[in-house]
Amino acid sequence: MPGLDDRLTRELERVAEPRAAGPDEFLEIARRRDRRERATRVRRGALAVLVVTATVAGFLAVRNTVGDRSLPAGTPGNGRILYTKESLEMDPGTRSAFVGLWTMNPDGSDPRPFPVNGAAGYGSWSPDGSQIAFLAAGKRSTLEVVNADGSDRRELGQFLADTTTYTDPTPAWSPDGRQVAVVHATGDPPKESPYAPQGIQIFDLDTGDTRIVDVGDPAHAVEWDPNGTGLLAIVLVDRPSGGMFEFRHVDLDGRLLSDPWRPEVLFPFFAWSPDGSRIAYSLGGSELWTATPDGSDRTRVAAQDDDDMEAIAWAPDGNRILYTFRANPPCRVVSVAPDGSDGRTIADGRSDAGCADSLSWQPIPFEDASSSDAPPTAAPSAEAVGIDVGLDFRLCSVERLGKVHYGPSDVGLVQLGTRVADGRCPTLGQAVLVADFQADGDADTWSRVTCRGACDPALSGASELNGDAWDEVVVSLQPSSTPAHKVFTITDAGEMRAVTVGPVGHPQGGFDPGDQAVLTTGGDEGFSGAVWCTGFPADPVIEVAWSFHPVDAGEPTKDLHRTRFALDDEGVLQLVDSADTVVPIDSDLPGVGRDGSCGVDLFP
Repeated sequence: MPGLDDRLTRELERVAEPRAAGPDEFLEIARRRDRRERATRVRRGALAVLVVTATVAGFLAVRNTVGDRSLPAGTPGNGRILYTKESLEMDPGTRSAFVGLWTMNPDGSDPRPFPVNGAAGYGSWSPDGSQIAFLAAGKRSTLEVVNADGSDRRELGQFLADTTTYTDPTPAWSPDGRQVAVVHATGDPPKESPYAPQGIQIFDLDTGDTRIVDVGDPAHAVEWDPNGTGLLAIVLVDRPSGGMFEFRHVDLDGRLLSDPWRPEVLFPFFAWSPDGSRIAYSLGGSELWTATPDGSDRTRVAAQDDDDMEAIAWAPDGNRILYTFRANPPCRVVSVAPDGSDGRTIADGRSDAGCADSLSWQPIPFEDASSSDAPPTAAPSAEAVGIDVGLDFRLCSVERLGKVHYGPSDVGLVQLGTRVADGRCPTLGQAVLVADFQADGDADTWSRVTCRGACDPALSGASELNGDAWDEVVVSLQPSSTPAHKVFTITDAGEMRAVTVGPVGHPQGGFDPGDQAVLTTGGDEGFSGAVWCTGFPADPVIEVAWSFHPVDAGEPTKDLHRTRFALDDEGVLQLVDSADTVVPIDSDLPGVGRDGSCGVDLFP
């Protein structure tokens, strides 16, 4: 493989500059990938490495529901394939290529979104196939667990993210399903090196305890060994000379269980066979190899013409290996036998399956399952998928946005979810907002919400905005560095409706009369936006300001638009005043520093 050493070294050096963590880490990864691929088609460089801080309450909430997640004796069957779906084009609303978690059958058929709201990715099936651990990105980025039907979503811990090179952040389950391990950054990069020190963090779902395993050098991928006694990690060594990856098998205290081994131009994507006899890994991003756990009997399984081979997953029955290949469109998922025979593409970017950026294959605990052709998990019915909220349809992917005051004394709740249709959840862009005035489980009114990719519950919530003792609900339409929000209110007739602009709007500020109001905050690519509230409760006013200037244009000034509204009892924004001015390029928005002044935090 001539030239692969040089190419990998150049790429590691190119992406090594550290960056401060941001709230939309998945989205930032997608933006950087999209720009690089359109410009030069180079190998994807920077992935999120996750700094996970345990949330003990989250663990205690699930400790009694975990149980033993190990498989019973016998060969498991092959269920659905879980993957992080990407589109070939960036979404104009979210400016993200990430679509969310999806599943498909072992042959690539029946691709469907997995029923979780918000930006989610890097999912991993539990050993018995009943749960998924995944990463959820938003203002609070979290490691979470959810049941296989999308119910009982629980937060295990909060993580922050930093950018480093070639890291696989997919969670790894212990064989008994009681612990989850993830790559963990343990500090800031030293002055003499661009790389942050990284270990492995383990979460115990029974006790809520968390611990760090120091493997001696920065870890970039991790798997449990099949007997549960240790971890196999890919670590980065020889950093001053550019860095190379090697396999390191350690116990849960970080002590070596065997000698490290270093295949030529190893990339940090690998999977351990279910029986523990072989490891599948990527060389140079262009070749799939297997070897025994001690690094012997190295065998090439498949090769590609480009260097975009990434995620790898082994079938639960051990008879197939999956890998993703991000070539010139279409990107694709390939299934191959461990001996290299019968290689075939099961999904590509031209199909509904889209592009896959992570892979995990669901084990089905059938003692008599014997091949990769074992029947996949049956599609759940509408009754199984959704929950009953007292309407004539069921909801899935339900997120509670908190308690809501409907009148001076009643305290209800509001929920955001997707409407079950034809026995499955629809695309994540179509959501339903449901209000339950007495929190008795029977919804009183609802409204459709068109999300831009996926609504973001982290920047959504209820607050009283006009002093009438009935809360409004703010819904963030997408996880983004510049999230757009809509406000929903309850009319005197008890109907939920989106807030609209009154007969006198402010078109220069983006508010046309009669349109549903969209409030945008945050900043990116020359745009800055802020929303804040003043005068509550005597004379409440919603204030909106935003500015824009072309990036790198060299202009000394920028346009600033400011609008002030009063929200009436029927959900109409009545204009108080507006202004359109030109200000110095370095001027702050008037609303900077007023996060949460409307009773709900709208800032990313």
